[in-house]
Order: sequence, then structure tokens, then C-alpha cells
Amino acid sequence: MLVIKLPLQKVRRAIKEIYGYTRSYCNVVGLDCEWVGKNKTALMQISVSTPVGIKCFLIRLCKVDIRICYELMAFLRDEDVVKLGCGIDGDFKRLREVDFVIFHPATISFFDLRQIIPATNYQNGGLANLTRQILGRKLNKDYRVRCSNWEAETLSNEQKTYAADDAVCALQILGKLMQELGEPRVQYFINEYKNTVFKQKSKPNKDKKEKAAKIGQNALEEKVKKRLETRDYGSDYFNSASTSVRKEPLYNNCVKLLAPDGEVLSITDKKKADWYVKKGLGELVEDTETSFIVRLKFEPSGRPNTDSEKYYVTEKENVCVVCNEKNGLLRKNVVPREYRKHFPIVMKCHVSHDIVLLCLRCHGRSNELDYLKRARIADKFVAPLGNADLAKAILEPRERRNVRSGGNALLKNRAKLPEKRIKELEFIIMEYFDADVWSGDLEKKASDLPVLAGSEEEAQSFVQHGEKVVASLMTSGGMESVKDFEVEWRQHFLDSMDPQFMPEGWNIYHNHERIEEKLDRERKRADGTFIKPAPPTEKNLDGVYIE
Repeated sequence: MLVIKLPLQKVRRAIKEIYGYTRSYCNVVGLDCEWVGKNKTALMQISVSTPVGIKCFLIRLCKVDIRICYELMAFLRDEDVVKLGCGIDGDFKRLREVDFVIFHPATISFFDLRQIIPATNYQNGGLANLTRQILGRKLNKDYRVRCSNWEAETLSNEQKTYAADDAVCALQILGKLMQELGEPRVQYFINEYKNTVFKQKSKPNKDKKEKAAKIGQNALEEKVKKRLETRDYGSDYFNSASTSVRKEPLYNNCVKLLAPDGEVLSITDKKKADWYVKKGLGELVEDTETSFIVRLKFEPSGRPNTDSEKYYVTEKENVCVVCNEKNGLLRKNVVPREYRKHFPIVMKCHVSHDIVLLCLRCHGRSNELDYLKRARIADKFVAPLGNADLAKAILEPRERRNVRSGGNALLKNRAKLPEKRIKELEFIIMEYFDADVWSGDLEKKASDLPVLAGSEEEAQSFVQHGEKVVASLMTSGGMESVKDFEVEWRQHFLDSMDPQFMPEGWNIYHNHERIEEKLDRERKRADGTFIKPAPPTEKNLDGVYIE
């Protein structure tokens, strides 16, 4: 990079030299300006492509009156030479203070580099940001140089390098984009957006997606809170929930499975108990309308010794655990299934402990309170609520939506659209499908684009709320974090619903000691210290083994 600092007497020759390069190589030049406070422009940097690289000219406007340098004025007004920069309209506004005509759209030709970035895979931003992404180097933006005295009698080497680099980077970035997109596409953007002030229409996609999801979630949370205040959960809920009301009792306390010595092993269903009788592994002790009892003929591998195991031999009432209502009952998962199904296998056993009965109204209230908790969890783990289809609708990239919308517009309303708009839509669609020539089938192809959350690759890897939350817990704290999460939900149910009729033995730490035992066995198997018990055999009441 060659930097040439020019006094007034050499400006005319420099402009002639710049014109020579623009006519022979590229009619685009990099342009940037520096100034102090609210003063007029102090320094103008012009970079131009040459056979040996990029040459940058520094013109100290604070030392000369450009209004008497007709060659420079003519250069700035020349419509055939495109002045390139990032936020270049700000530079021309400063120059407008010198001569109003310089910034008049009819007399200038400038192009903001950021207009072309949406056609790439880069994120839009300032010149330093684009330089880092596209050129892979850091642009010096030290405030001590940026805010230094550009009207000083002599500029330091650091100031010269800083000033020149801004103008040079713009040309280098344009050259890189021409390599990636092709010169015709870049030239299209220059022609289309020349003399157009760049406006940042939206924040980066990630922020926008999160904001859109958050707005929708907040609105729904407000509705939920209002329903909780009024205790009106809507007729739609009651109409749909009433179809799920249990027609038979959840707890069938009359069917019991006994050990050989008469100890109750479990309260189960009749079909399972009868299986032992049919296989000759148990004998029917009692079969009445109110009782069906089977006693095993062999010693079971385990008995209900822990508090968690004893819970399953306790009789339970078929009533709402909150208000004691006996009619219109529904099953309630204390730990929502959207999380439980992603728990480690060892935590998926004995889940009936976390299934209780609620009446329609209590069930509706509990669901609303659960939603508010799930919304807080969604914020904490950045895991939006809803299924994949809902998330896709919210998070789909604007570019893809625009292509599909453009395809629909051309298919349905081509005859009503202005010619310029048709060309714009065709170009957007061609660019998306990487087509060089327009063909009629492209608009149909665009119209038929399915809704996707992000790119096709991102859509395939979309992770739903429950799965993402559990995966994050396992990554951060392993099994202990998931167990704490389970306890958290159980405690939430107790705190939010204040149930007065919970089954005897129900506990927020249920089954955790059993989980520890299983994990201990697995660890011993892994290090070879686990002693495998003898295979189970049947034995009669006298203790004689039956092979």
C-alpha cells in the first residue's frame, strides 16, 4: 500500500493520475474523510487500484480550499467514478458544508459497501467488522488515533496509516466479494444501489429471532396470568380436557401381589397378577368382587424395603389431590413428559409416582402455572417453547421468506406488478437458487419452498425445548443436575397447587436412593469390581429349589 500525502500544487496531477487508473482498471475508488469535532473536513483519503496494487492519496483539506481546485471538485462530482466506502454518505454530508452541489444526488456517484453484504454469508456491520470477517485481519480503530488532531501541522505516521487503511480496506473488500460472487453480481448491486443511503433494517438474525420468539412468549404469558387471575381457563380447554376424563379408576387397590410369606410386594393390575397364576409361578389366594390376591411361589429378587419402594404398596384414593373431588378426574404429570422422556434411562423407572389425579379445574390451573415455569426455563436455557413447526415459523430466515413471497407474487400477480419490481423479484430468486438465467420454473420452485428454521442443515438439527434443556443439564452437571431438576418440578407442584390429599409416602426425593444404587452397580461393572448375583431360581415355601 503506497501512501502519498499531497500539497495543493500536486492535487491536479494526482487527480489526473487517479483518472488514468479508473479508466484503465476499475472505475471504483475508495473514499474516506477525517475531521475534528464539528469542524469542516480536515483530511480526504482516496484509494485507487493500480497495476502494482492499491495507491492511496491523502489530501489535507484543512490546509487548502478545494473550491479553487477545480479538478478535485470535478472528480467528486463525476458520475462515472463510483466512490466506495462504509457509511460514505456521512463523508459527503461533511463535504456538503463546503459545496452543496457535491452531495446533490444528481451530481455524485457513491456506493455504500454494506448494500452488498446481504447477498453473502457475512454479517453486516461497520468497516472494522467487515474487514475482520472478509479480509481476516484487524482494522486499527484505536480511539487515541481516531480522535486525534487531524488538523495538526504535521500528521504522524500512525495517523497516515490509520487514515489510508480505511480507504484501502473498502477496495480490498470489494475485490474479495468480486472473487466470491462474480463481477456481474457485484456490478448489479453497484448499479442498483448507487447513491442510496444504507439503512440497517434489522438486527442480526440471531437477535431478531430471539426477540420475535420472546415477544410471542411474553404475550402468551400475559394471557396465562390473566386466566389465572380470573380463574377462567376457557371453554376450549374444558371441552378438550373433558374427553380425557378417566372412565375407570387410576388406582386399583383390590389387586395385590404377595411374597411367599404374605408380605405385600406391589399393588398392580389384574392382568399382570393373573399372569403369575397361569405360568404356575403364583397361586390365587382370593378372587372376589373387591379383592384379587396372588401369592408367589418363589422368593422375589427384591422386597419393598426403601421408602420409595414402599410407596407402591400403599393404597391410594381416586380423588383430586388438591380439592378431593371424586368425579371428572384426569392424570397429571408432575414432571412434564417433554422433559421426562429425555431423562437418562435409570430415571425413567417408577414414574407412576409422578402421576397424580386432578379434577378439570385444578388440572387447568396447574397447566397454566406449569407454562409460566416452562417459560422461565426457556429463557434460562435459550430453548424456545413449542414444537419444530412453530419454531420454524418464528425463526425462519428473512431471505428464505422473501424468496418464497417473491415466488408467490410472480405466480399470482405478475401481470399487476411494475416491470422494475418484477426484475427485482426475479433477481432475488435467481440469486437464492444460484441461477445465471431466469426461467419460468424458478418462480414455482420459490413458491414451493417449505418453511425451515434457519438453513436446511440447521432445520435438520433443530432441538426441541425439552430435549435441549435436559441435554444442557447433563452437560453442565450430569445426573445430579437432572435429579435436582426433577426435585424442582415436584416442589413447584407442591408450592403452586398446595395439594392436601397427596398419596401417603409421596416425596420430592422419590427413587433417588435407588438411582444411586443402580449407578453404583454400573460403576462397579465398568471397573470390574461388581459381583454378579447367582441367577434367580424358584423355590417353594419349604425352601426347596425347583429347577
